[in-house]
Amino acid sequence: MNMDQISEEALQHLRDREGEINMIYKDSLGKPTGGTGHLMRPQDYLDLGLDMENMQYGTYHHPGYNRDFQVAIDSNGDPIQLDKSVTDNWLLNDSQTAFNAANYQMSQLGEEYQNNEALRDTLISVNYQMGENWYKPKSEGGKGFKGVWEGMQEGDWEKAAGNVEWQNPTTKLNKTGWHNQTPDRTNDFMKGLRAMNTPSAEMATLDPFGYGTETEEPSSYNTSNVAYGYYPGRFKD
Repeated sequence: MNMDQISEEALQHLRDREGEINMIYKDSLGKPTGGTGHLMRPQDYLDLGLDMENMQYGTYHHPGYNRDFQVAIDSNGDPIQLDKSVTDNWLLNDSQTAFNAANYQMSQLGEEYQNNEALRDTLISVNYQMGENWYKPKSEGGKGFKGVWEGMQEGDWEKAAGNVEWQNPTTKLNKTGWHNQTPDRTNDFMKGLRAMNTPSAEMATLDPFGYGTETEEPSSYNTSNVAYGYYPGRFKD
């Protein structure tokens, strides 16, 4: 295993969870997004020769997901198609940012975790969806999941997982907005955290997303469960 670059398994997991649409579409937060959950930036429009301020959107029924999207359209009213090389490049750049963030966070957890590929891939997915400051207070531009990070720093993986799902893991009265909006993503995260508690953590290191070991066939994800059904690529505060 190569600890210096993101694994193909982690990249495939991002594709499975984010989905892939080679158009500019509005996600459930109304934010222009393209490819594999890439939040569109002003420079992206410039690179594509598009006018961000006057972009028009129309309804497009995507047969692969069997649902309607609001997508950017051209002057003829047709969806603007993005070259796959462009969206693939966005995925590589965004995943590299998430990979770097995961490595930094692991360095804060302790030396004993530095070679745990399962934990790294789990954190890559979280950073890709939530941003690299997900664990910081909202006052510092984060998402405020302090309890998750505290549990991870303490090596209390159950505490960390509980704070992903519950606003207060002790009372368990209200789910977090993150879990309500993207349960597949939070379930992935909680599974990865709880795997750190078990004797099979070493095996989880070899098989971070349950695709199967080298002697097993990888399982596929149901495309109806990708993040488009919730908040693709992002979490609403």
